Amino acid sequence: MFDSLVAELRARLPQLRLTLESGRSTALCDRVVAGHLDVAFVFYEPVHTDLRVRPLARYPMLAAVNSPSMDDAYRGAAGALPLSALSQSNEIYLPWGPDYDLWRERNLLREPVHTVTMVHTLLPLLRTPDCWTVAPSFMADDLRARTGCRVVPLRDGPPDRTIYWVEHKRRRADNATALRALEDLLARR
Repeated sequence: MFDSLVAELRARLPQLRLTLESGRSTALCDRVVAGHLDVAFVFYEPVHTDLRVRPLARYPMLAAVNSPSMDDAYRGAAGALPLSALSQSNEIYLPWGPDYDLWRERNLLREPVHTVTMVHTLLPLLRTPDCWTVAPSFMADDLRARTGCRVVPLRDGPPDRTIYWVEHKRRRADNATALRALEDLLARR
């Protein structure tokens, strides 16, 4: 989604100068408050008096599994894999947010074998046998294509991920046109 969004925005406004950053939600929101970024897309709703925040989209969380032994468990799961089927595999943990951590705790998941803090570092680990992770559904096709893993729904899975639009309450006048164009493109999706 992000690649096509940037391409469409650049086609609509060819003179637009973009600065794209990735980071944790808190750091990105701090950069919006400080005026270094005009907008941020984050996975949990920040609270700050200088920010305007609104939900953009919700995505179910799915299991991405690289384990041939999981095929039999999935076939017998009637559409959603039970979390217990993953107990013998190695979890790759991503910090999706406090609600995700609470879900892990409630389900008594053991300490993860691997931890990654940014999605782009997930791929090499997910290519190794008997590993699994949880990711939003918008990542499913890319994970399948780039790692060969199976992406399946989880029975009693974690809460959906919501992507939030975060901007400063006072828009800079020189970027109002670009932000309106971005909003328009997002509204058409």
